[in-house]
Amino acid sequence: MKELYSILGLQQPSSLSDIKKQYRKLALQYHPDKVSSDNKYEAEQRFKEIAEAWSILQDPTSKKNYDEKGFSGLEREDAKKTYDSKEVFESFFADMNPFVSMDFNYSHDFKSRSKKEVSTVKDQHNDLPCSLFDICHGAEKLVRVTRKRFIMSKCLEESTILAIHIKQGAAFGETIKFEKEGDQERDQVAADLIFTIRKDPQDIFERIGDDLVYIHRLTLAEALTGCFIQVPTVKQQKISIALSEVVHPTYERTIFGEGLPMLGNPERVGNLLIRFQIVFPKKLSRETKQATRILLG
Repeated sequence: MKELYSILGLQQPSSLSDIKKQYRKLALQYHPDKVSSDNKYEAEQRFKEIAEAWSILQDPTSKKNYDEKGFSGLEREDAKKTYDSKEVFESFFADMNPFVSMDFNYSHDFKSRSKKEVSTVKDQHNDLPCSLFDICHGAEKLVRVTRKRFIMSKCLEESTILAIHIKQGAAFGETIKFEKEGDQERDQVAADLIFTIRKDPQDIFERIGDDLVYIHRLTLAEALTGCFIQVPTVKQQKISIALSEVVHPTYERTIFGEGLPMLGNPERVGNLLIRFQIVFPKKLSRETKQATRILLG
């Protein structure tokens, strides 16, 4: 029996990426429907060898065992198993017809078979909490995803890391789609993975469009007599503000240009609105009440 790597024209060991590229190249080159009738038998035999080599080496466990011990390292079932080369071919290309741009017909009716057997799993949705700091500056979040994959009817779990780009000024509720990065079911195209940007519950600001709202607590004495306050910003700085006037429950101050950048036009920036929560004393002595009436009356 020929050595599997040599069948694919590779040196042992080779990476799965190289094995995949080589199978694709050789499967298209030796497909029986592509060669002339004079060379059809040789092409069919080569096509079968290529399918067997790919079927064994694409499986991480089988590849590891083969790399270490050759054919003796394979499980008995794998060593004796026969492979339908055309089914291997169709499984490899899934719902994509590799012959769509070529000048010959694929006698196995790839397109009609794909429509019948291949469907798409329902989209998978996940929330992606984002801080307003990330939305203000833009960010890249790395998310590890574990998903199911079917390779030659065998269900495997694989893990990958997705880089999710958060644009400056991105809106809560905005979705980011990764096509075919979700789970796969047998004879189906993998699901799309969709992330929805959500507010980080630890943020101290509320958002109104591109404006931010910060609630500052004042004692009743501070509200009536004035004070200096330190106001945080989304840029993780602090601004000192003097309150000299009486602060009532609907009083509001605006700091221009300290909000969020506009999506698609980050040069335009919203404002920071400061609203106040006045903390009243839980109780007053009789003398204090009388003095307050005289003072405020």
